[in-house]
Amino acid sequence: MGGNYQEIESEINTLLTNLAGCKVPVEFAYPRAVNLARALVETSTSTFPLMYWTHSACHLFENFPHVPSFLQDEKLFPAAEIIVDGMVKGVIDGLTTRKFEREPLGCVDRLVGGILRYNTQNASLDSINYPFKPTSLERPEFVKMVEQDKYARSILPFIKTKSILEMAEEVVRTQSPAELENYLTDHKFIELLPELRLRLSEQDLESALEVYSASNKEHAKGTNTTIIGGKNILLRFNKLEAVTTALDGVYIDVDGTLIEQNVCTGHELLSNIVHAYAISRLSEGKRVVIMSGGDPAEQTAKLKSLGVDERLLPVIAKSTLKGKKLEICVDDTHPFWQGFASEQYIHPTQDNAKLRDGASGD
Repeated sequence: MGGNYQEIESEINTLLTNLAGCKVPVEFAYPRAVNLARALVETSTSTFPLMYWTHSACHLFENFPHVPSFLQDEKLFPAAEIIVDGMVKGVIDGLTTRKFEREPLGCVDRLVGGILRYNTQNASLDSINYPFKPTSLERPEFVKMVEQDKYARSILPFIKTKSILEMAEEVVRTQSPAELENYLTDHKFIELLPELRLRLSEQDLESALEVYSASNKEHAKGTNTTIIGGKNILLRFNKLEAVTTALDGVYIDVDGTLIEQNVCTGHELLSNIVHAYAISRLSEGKRVVIMSGGDPAEQTAKLKSLGVDERLLPVIAKSTLKGKKLEICVDDTHPFWQGFASEQYIHPTQDNAKLRDGASGD
């Protein structure tokens, strides 16, 4: 396949964009992606220093909504693996031939970081393996290079482990607690807690939970949400875990969840996806409850003014839910930090797929 690096990369971006928009037949797209990935690696490794092409290629692994990526579809993983394998080979070859001009690993941490984020967001807690991790990342020569690089070292907990549970344990054991949020969201860590309690000391777990508690306190500034913390934080988790009976229904937070802020104007508006999800669940016969840490009457009036479906009203106080377990909770702050629990937790921005599926009745 001919063409220079920029032309091939541009063709890959066009293909991924068209695939995301259903503008190209899938039977053509997947084989084409594999061929383009091979061409990209062959062209780039022969004409560009590793640091330059990894800086460019890392954008193909950014796991963001509406951004064309090799991680948007599992059937693209073979093409993604070709690029990762080429990157690993480039690192090892560079070590042996001393071809590096600057930082030897270039943007390897950013490229692998995209894969790490994909895995932490999509890994099943019941699975013993990551959903996508090329085996070349585990090559001993590559791992050694990563260990010696001050920037790439951040991906070590991922490349040295087989599952999200192992990675959580590795981070808590080998990194400072402050590093945790670079790997796992607080609600993913809470989901892992029952298993982590069997593997880690209470002191390690307390330190880890305090990191997330402090972050949530910062997030809750200016709101009426009270975030728990302190030395007994693990005991509070144990008490909530012991609650066996859940309150039926879907419980939806107001500020930051059902109401979002326009980033340009600063004005408050209804979240279309959360509102649609609430209406859909209501039409299925599901009980839907709107809850808030603020004044219920004021929040009810605000939602009315924004045009919320009034079948969802009135708003109830979150304080009435302390110590209880909810069936489903949609909130930008995990219920654990607010003193209650849920059988299923949905974050309004990080779990868009769950909201979309619920809104469509799937």
